[in-house]
Amino acid sequence: MKLLLAAACVLALAGGVVDAASARDTGQPFYLVPPSPRQECHNVKDCVSVIGPWVVVPAKGEATFLLLCPKNQGYVGGTDSRASSPAVHVWFDGQIGAPISQSITTSYKLLFHAVAKNARVGVFQPVLGCITLQKHSNGRSTVSARATVPGTSTGSLDYQMRLVVLNAGTNQSATVACPAPEKIVGSWSSLAFVSIDPPSVAHAGAVRTTTRIVGNAVQGSIATALSLPFAPLAEVQIGAVCAR
Repeated sequence: MKLLLAAACVLALAGGVVDAASARDTGQPFYLVPPSPRQECHNVKDCVSVIGPWVVVPAKGEATFLLLCPKNQGYVGGTDSRASSPAVHVWFDGQIGAPISQSITTSYKLLFHAVAKNARVGVFQPVLGCITLQKHSNGRSTVSARATVPGTSTGSLDYQMRLVVLNAGTNQSATVACPAPEKIVGSWSSLAFVSIDPPSVAHAGAVRTTTRIVGNAVQGSIATALSLPFAPLAEVQIGAVCAR
């Protein structure tokens, strides 16, 4: 019996995931494996996690990043995000529809936004929980008697993007167009770093991106200084907001 108790104590200490006092007070068991810190697939069946890069959030202004499900298929069933600071606030664009809990699950892509409330440069990491099985329905409902409702139904937005992997000391460009019959109504650009943990933002100033709308497309120009390090991998996303 003493050997079994000793072994159990060793396992609990090796897990290192629970405070003994709080476990005693709440009556909860010890966990040998820590729970996942992300919740994008919590209670979502047939869910695949898609973890984005760390997107740079400017000290002033807004960061925008479009994240896609694998192979541009399926639909979004859950979301999550991580940030370098509690001062970084993250949200996403949803769609009008019902029920509310499923109103974002009509597409395989989701547009994330973030701002820094402390006026300091930060980073955030967008995360999707994607449902790829076609047998799932999106659960949205529509109004059956639209002709009797005053006004007109609201339009919807579509998002297109291109990712440009950066090379230090170069000038690069990318063009993103809205597919016909959609019309371009806006654009964005964002700098991101591909790493497991939040990267340093010391080199964020080594990348300068400008965009302009030409016709039905966004043209992006990216100038990268020689000081940009080889790792972590840096990339710029050029995006177009399209109206259907």
